[in-house]
Amino acid sequence: MLKGEMTRQDNFFVVGYTGTTHSERELQYDDSVKGQLIGYLAQAKWIPGIQGLVEDKIYCVYHGFEGGGEFFKITVGLPVHEPPELDIPIDILEIPAGEYLQFESELGSFPDIVNKTWKNVNELSAEQLGGQRKAEFDHECFSIDQFEHQQCKFILRLSIKPFEPVDE
Repeated sequence: MLKGEMTRQDNFFVVGYTGTTHSERELQYDDSVKGQLIGYLAQAKWIPGIQGLVEDKIYCVYHGFEGGGEFFKITVGLPVHEPPELDIPIDILEIPAGEYLQFESELGSFPDIVNKTWKNVNELSAEQLGGQRKAEFDHECFSIDQFEHQQCKFILRLSIKPFEPVDE
């Protein structure tokens, strides 16, 4: 069984590209908004000028959920401590500090390992997660070197509202 671990995360910003999508579309990577945004990021000429990286990773952040979580926005980009001042049309999304439930995937082929990990996480009950999913700023963290070889192991962090302790 997949097991997560609560971790504290400081706030940071993701600099990249944002699109709106829905759950069914994202299951088919070739037609997914995430796939398109990763393609844009791979060709971005502004990346070498980015300073203050939190870590050398690509982040995919899910936010702006609507319609019971069926529709949402996804931002794909690089994590930075402070938003850069650039004269180009890019998106800057602040990821709030907080407690996140962190899962580490197995090593597998991209994008299959992503869908497999999400499927396993989505099968977990609130009790198994240790709280209710907030569906705010859930994010995947990919190492750039593994990602470029189509084999990846990634971190998935979910925003969770932990259960309140019950006084007995």
